[in-house]
Amino acid sequence: MHPRKISNHTMSKAVLYNNAFLINLLLLQITFCQSIHSKDLSKAHSVKSEFGNTRHNMASQGTMVGGLGDINPATEEVQGYIDEVKLKVEEAVGRTLGTYTATVYRTQLVNGTNYFVKVDVGGNKFVHVRLHRTFSGEVTFASCQDDKTKDDELTYF
Repeated sequence: MHPRKISNHTMSKAVLYNNAFLINLLLLQITFCQSIHSKDLSKAHSVKSEFGNTRHNMASQGTMVGGLGDINPATEEVQGYIDEVKLKVEEAVGRTLGTYTATVYRTQLVNGTNYFVKVDVGGNKFVHVRLHRTFSGEVTFASCQDDKTKDDELTYF
């Protein structure tokens, strides 16, 4: 298997969002602990609300650590990822897949990126595939859902 390359811009954006979230979380935790220690419960409540706002703001920008991103049309890059795990998918569904074409996908930023991909397997049937791509480029199969339709929503599984 050859690791797929992602652009430096994509990597930088992911690292930036991840670092921004972690820094905000750390600062909010420090402030929250200081508020509890000084028994300033109104400030502690305010910090808790600010944490919620931080998560919401990052999600509205399209990326949130741990949250699923928007649905996007599949790219050659995503097709390459699912091609790397095709044998594992076939093993999981118990059959050979002649047609195997990524149609749409969503991502989840974790320690790397989880990809949730809707795959057309022919005959108006689809399989949802979840795979993980590390920041260094290694792609591994995580799980899949068989017997899906074109209209089934692509959600976390």
